[in-house]
Amino acid sequence: ISETELILNVRKDNGEAFVELASRYLPLIHRIAFPYRSSLSETEDLSQEGLLGLYFAAKTFHQEGTASFSTGKSSPAHG
Repeated sequence: ISETELILNVRKDNGEAFVELASRYLPLIHRIAFPYRSSLSETEDLSQEGLLGLYFAAKTFHQEGTASFSTGKSSPAHG
C-alpha cells in the first residue's frame, strides 16, 4: 500500500493504517531521538512524542503540488 493511501486511511481513523505508517517511520524517529536521550526510558519517551507528531502530521497533511508526506513539506491545518 502506498504512503498516500496509508495517510488517507489514517485520516479516516484507520488504526491499522497508522500502525503500518508508524512501522515505516519508527527507525527515523529513533534516529532523531537517540542523540537527545540520557536514558533508555527517555529515548522511549522521545520516540512516543515522535509517534504523536507523526500521527498529527498524517491527520493534517494536505498534498500540494508534487510534495510528498515524506519530504516534510506538508501544510498542516491549524484550527
